[in-house]
Amino acid sequence: MLLSDLGHRVEEVPPPYDDAALARDFLTIWFAQLYQHVADARQRTGARDRDFEADTLAVSELARATGVLAPILALENRNNHIRSLSTFHETFDCLLTPTLATPPLRVGETATPRPLQQVARVASKLRAGKVMAHSGILDQLIQESLGWVPYTQLANITGRPAISVPLHWTAAGLPLGVQLVGRLGADGDLLQLAAQLEEAGPWAHRYPAPA
Repeated sequence: MLLSDLGHRVEEVPPPYDDAALARDFLTIWFAQLYQHVADARQRTGARDRDFEADTLAVSELARATGVLAPILALENRNNHIRSLSTFHETFDCLLTPTLATPPLRVGETATPRPLQQVARVASKLRAGKVMAHSGILDQLIQESLGWVPYTQLANITGRPAISVPLHWTAAGLPLGVQLVGRLGADGDLLQLAAQLEEAGPWAHRYPAPA
């Protein structure tokens, strides 16, 4: 491994967080913030449903129906994620993960199919958020929205610096990122480490193969 060759000690350890719990807390907070932004846009500009994307309307309605308790609990859980990562960083300088769980996605691959967009608009108009919540749609959204990118929410929700470097390339010529998550305030350390990795394995001259 390149890091080991450069003199760094690399050790495989269990993740300092629960993937499913982290994803649920992340999306719950995100949904609540989106609901606030949509409500603010409506008030400030007089925006109507047609002025928002269907996914935005559905997520906003789901957050409205969920109420205030869920985001409050998610914010409390955020403190647990911060403590877990802080404990990890008492021993290790960086957490090393993939950036994505899959090769890079094709353009439009995560787009919501048109029939589901129509359903989302109807559900929003009927204020059917509670029905959506009981249907298990949140778990489906977690899998569809974060299943291919389950590693980056940790830095987002804990406020830790992170960096992704393209250290591996697939047989099809697509870059696979490696993510490094550092201690709070360790932005400079991550940049120095990324510079060291780039010097040892340059990538500026490489470009993804044409689709």
